[in-house]
Amino acid sequence: MDKDKMIRDLNDLNKKLARDLDQSKAKSRVVDEILKTTIRDIVPLESHSKSNQLDGDNTKLTFSKSFNNPISIEKNEDHEFSRRHTLVHLKSNSICTWIPKNSCSTLRFSIAKANGAISGIEDINWIHKNNSSFAASNKELLIADYTFVVLRNPFKRLLSFYCDKLCNSGKDDNDKSYEVTQSIMGTNNKTTFADFVEILWHNPNLKKANEHIQDQCDFLIYKNYHDYLPLEQYKKTASTIQERVGLTLEDVRPFNSIHTSYGCKDSIELSYKTPGELIGSAMAESQKPIAENMYNPDLIKKVGFLYFHDILLYLQTINNGEEEMDYWLRQMY
Repeated sequence: MDKDKMIRDLNDLNKKLARDLDQSKAKSRVVDEILKTTIRDIVPLESHSKSNQLDGDNTKLTFSKSFNNPISIEKNEDHEFSRRHTLVHLKSNSICTWIPKNSCSTLRFSIAKANGAISGIEDINWIHKNNSSFAASNKELLIADYTFVVLRNPFKRLLSFYCDKLCNSGKDDNDKSYEVTQSIMGTNNKTTFADFVEILWHNPNLKKANEHIQDQCDFLIYKNYHDYLPLEQYKKTASTIQERVGLTLEDVRPFNSIHTSYGCKDSIELSYKTPGELIGSAMAESQKPIAENMYNPDLIKKVGFLYFHDILLYLQTINNGEEEMDYWLRQMY
């Protein structure tokens, strides 16, 4: 596949979608945000082949959210949001940007354990109460020897949020996050994935209401990272992190308090028309939706438009990212 041609076609397609799809005032704001984010966070990116050549000796780390923003960095809300989603791995002087729904619990747990804050899986709940404990200072960010971020196919990331937060209740009676999320999103136990996409389509600002569906671009702290790693190639990603910084990733999904597809088998019976409560019940019985069956072309077009810059980010930075995105982009054309 020709990645450069795919990116050019994607840009042309997005312009067409902007003309063809329903353009309410809310959509106009989305278009403006896409253009702003693309200029700030996507345009400066090197290709993966170039970024892979970066090393601690010749790389000048540069913040992305201070681009064209002269205000004090402490008052730069976009930068502070990104900074709060960083982790310092002390032994290697490395910085990880963690993004919700992108194996973030595994990253936070593994780095906290490596740093000596916790001793083992019995301390899993510590990470949920100490998100900022190893967030990097601005100085630590700029003197890091190695930087990395784990990215995910935006179509699969959004589905993961839906299956977890909108199709279930908290495992702990004291966990009100599921109830609060469903209230904010305006969903109930009958809400299908198609319904949820429509809610986002007509209320795109809801992406900012929950960081689990906020644009991955919003979390980027640097113009360029040493490595952009795909969640879809988890074993290779874990191996790369181990080789570069000596950090072993420990998969915490079996022990976490959130609902995941760990240990589930694909079910052909679940689709974008299936009510959320049935998907939640299926997952409790170790069955999960097949991502492609949870979308039709119209849903792919809408999600593709809403997360256009995350798609572009993935294509621009992930080695062979076009293979992961090929199916979804073909449905958009």
